[in-house]
Amino acid sequence: MNTGITHRWSKFVSKKNGRSLIIPIDHGLTSGPMVGINNFSAVESWIKNSHIDGIVVHPGFLHHLVKQNLLLGTAVCLQINGNSHLAQDASFKPLLSNADLAMQLGADAISLDLPFSQYNTAQSLTQLGQVMQHTIPRGMPVLVMFSLIESDLSDKEYVTRHRKYIRTFSEMGVTALKLRRPARPELLFEITDSLTQDINLLFAGGERSSDDEIVDFTSVIMAAKAQGLCIGRNVFQSENPAQLLNRLQQVLSTQEDRVLDGVF
Repeated sequence: MNTGITHRWSKFVSKKNGRSLIIPIDHGLTSGPMVGINNFSAVESWIKNSHIDGIVVHPGFLHHLVKQNLLLGTAVCLQINGNSHLAQDASFKPLLSNADLAMQLGADAISLDLPFSQYNTAQSLTQLGQVMQHTIPRGMPVLVMFSLIESDLSDKEYVTRHRKYIRTFSEMGVTALKLRRPARPELLFEITDSLTQDINLLFAGGERSSDDEIVDFTSVIMAAKAQGLCIGRNVFQSENPAQLLNRLQQVLSTQEDRVLDGVF
């Protein structure tokens, strides 16, 4: 076990309940100004909330938050790849920075956004492997934001592909995996079954939902033994982000206590 990876990732895990509440605010590079993060200052009213364990961010946004002294005690995951929706193939996410830059900027981990299909799997795994060659020796945790490009899969194939990819990421030494919210909650249990002991599985909130729906979904992922949330727009586009963060933390804390037992 790499003690550097273990120590750095522990900063993203709540000391109160052993779970993670991570807020990605990296959307601007891809989508431009949007509700909730129309500019860097838009998050200032809630980003210091003590319930947030970590954020995912690009260098420019990170510079603003550090300059404004808004990240005391909050773990930072630097997003190192991405693309604009203006690109002809927005699903291709080239590397934009690296682990060395992340360390220079004071980040505690790096994140890769990797959409997969049967046509780009080899290319995406090659990109991930190149990143892992630099992060493992430096003790830098890696969070992979995973998604399937294909949208017409049967439930069985959807679950099977997720489980196979999760095992692949585990074998490559990835620290944590952000998974999209399944169309049906029961699929979540099939996806996570027996796999959370080898890799930290976090779930995204998906498209904008009501606060009540997100709180209910959090209860489901806890029942499925996932390690927490990696949820962006459903927080920063909430009418009351601070109140929602408090509700989410209550759910994360009221489920059966989780003990950190060596998952990186």
